[in-house]
Amino acid sequence: MKETTIFDDEIEGNCIACEIVNDVNKFKDGRIFKTEFFDIHQDFGIAVPGLMVIAANRHVTNIDTLTDDELAEISLLQVYCKKALLDLWECEDVAYLLFEKPTSHLHYIVVPVWKSLKIKNKYSILAELIARNDEFKSDSENMKKVREAVVALRKWFNERLGQ
Repeated sequence: MKETTIFDDEIEGNCIACEIVNDVNKFKDGRIFKTEFFDIHQDFGIAVPGLMVIAANRHVTNIDTLTDDELAEISLLQVYCKKALLDLWECEDVAYLLFEKPTSHLHYIVVPVWKSLKIKNKYSILAELIARNDEFKSDSENMKKVREAVVALRKWFNERLGQ
């Protein structure tokens, strides 16, 4: 089994996203909502309140391999993620990033663009956030906000989509 280090956390397994959606590792407390086809969770590796990952429940590497039902659901989930961020907080914008490649798990990252982040270029938002992640993770008040955001988002999704 492969061992991977992500932001100082060691995870064993071949696909980190598969482990997260199947509750194998310690990040399961970041789960926001789970549907038949997808898992929405906070990525604690990038400590931004409200940053969500939409990952397929099955190991999928490319968007063109999703079924029609999965495509319909992921489109709705992207909209729900944005609605949740706008309903709960006044974020300036929302950025969507799609990650797909043959060696990893297909996932969307939904990034709230907060005025306080002072992002220089929305098109390089993930690189900027990763570069500043040590700053975010070392700020105990920020980490508290990340965990509070998980609870608020979980409640928002459960009230609207049930489960």
